Amino acid sequence: MRARTILGASGLVLVFGACAGSGFSGDYGGDSCMYNKITFKKDGSALFSLFGMEMPGKYTKDGDKVSVTSADGRGLTFTVKGDVLDAGVMQCSKL
Repeated sequence: MRARTILGASGLVLVFGACAGSGFSGDYGGDSCMYNKITFKKDGSALFSLFGMEMPGKYTKDGDKVSVTSADGRGLTFTVKGDVLDAGVMQCSKL
């Protein structure tokens, strides 16, 4: 539940950094993910969908780590495990 506090508190998720040309992209979500869907684009942009709202942002990827930071500076780092982004407190599966 800490992830919901960390990223849900601001009501808007914005992420810092770009990772243009990273090759990382796709849609993630699922029952264990607090978002309905997170769309990562190859240009480093992301779109977070929650409760019918879409919030644009960006992400950074370093090796198997994908870092997300909220507008108020709080962050969360996922570890890429195959088709799953695992943050410990939540897991988002490739859709």
